[in-house]
Amino acid sequence: MLLLYAFMAALLSSAATAITCPTSFVEIDGACYSFRPEIQGTWSAARDFCTNLTTPSTLAMPKSPDTHRRFVEYIATYGLDGSFWLGGSDLEHEGDWHWVDKTRIDRGTPFWSITSELLGWSQEPGGGGEENCLALDETRRYYLNDVNCDLALHPVCQMK
Repeated sequence: MLLLYAFMAALLSSAATAITCPTSFVEIDGACYSFRPEIQGTWSAARDFCTNLTTPSTLAMPKSPDTHRRFVEYIATYGLDGSFWLGGSDLEHEGDWHWVDKTRIDRGTPFWSITSELLGWSQEPGGGGEENCLALDETRRYYLNDVNCDLALHPVCQMK
């Protein structure tokens, strides 16, 4: 009986904290995200697209490894193709990566992709002044990659 009570209490507790996301958004780790494979544009166009939704949003900021993993699982589960813009850049200061909310982006594993180069492996970001915007890169198995901001990628929006 005690086990049943504990189960019901946990169920009610999780139901009380669950969030409901609007249409076209999905709940991942307590936040609402909208993957938009039907839209393509530059990083700034994607940022503007998210900002101009009827639901106040920004480009997504998956700050934890678990959220990043769930993004990749969502993309795989629903068979989405292409790379996706995220809300991060080093546009203000080269090499100083920040989310659109001005918090720092964690560097290294498990977020950023690695690449094989002539003299061995290197960790992204490595694009210098030519690659200043953050993407979930399909060619890098959806690890983070710094890419040229003028590429046409899909936005992932995060409800504010």
